[in-house]
Amino acid sequence: VSQLGGYIVIHGVIDGVGQRVKAWSRTTLQQTGYWPTHPLGHFDLGVTPAGREVAFGGDAGTLNPTQMVTLDLGSGGFSSVSRPTTWDWHASTRNTKRPGWGVVGTNNSTAFVLSGEIYALKLDGSQAVERYGHHRSVVTDYEAAPFPSPSWDGKRIVFQADDGGAPIVVGGEV
Repeated sequence: VSQLGGYIVIHGVIDGVGQRVKAWSRTTLQQTGYWPTHPLGHFDLGVTPAGREVAFGGDAGTLNPTQMVTLDLGSGGFSSVSRPTTWDWHASTRNTKRPGWGVVGTNNSTAFVLSGEIYALKLDGSQAVERYGHHRSVVTDYEAAPFPSPSWDGKRIVFQADDGGAPIVVGGEV
């Protein structure tokens, strides 16, 4: 169920293809969105500055590869909210008292400006960025990825990183 409760969202293998997203209105049960060309991985459900409920994450498709995007759960629309980042990311919109921003951790590829960073993107398509810091994870396996998650008020972020061995959890004030 979406963050404000207006939509039912499923993610998984749909029509034989993985990472697809479908949405339905929770009140009418009518389908409101299906994005077969914008598969998402490591995404979260959030709210834009205008109050629209969205799915926010990295586009793993071929139309907007490596961009962070929003899928509008009500209109079925799509918006790119970043320039290309990297293929490996994790997104969170748990900052429910600071809607309109999604927190991202991109892994340590050196090919993109925000690689190896923890940052937030404004979910309105303006491509506004708040950069919080670098992580030092070398992402030796899936469990060593940064996985950032903001506090409900958006003032703190916790994430994990590896130290060349087991993942460790760190966090700090934004």
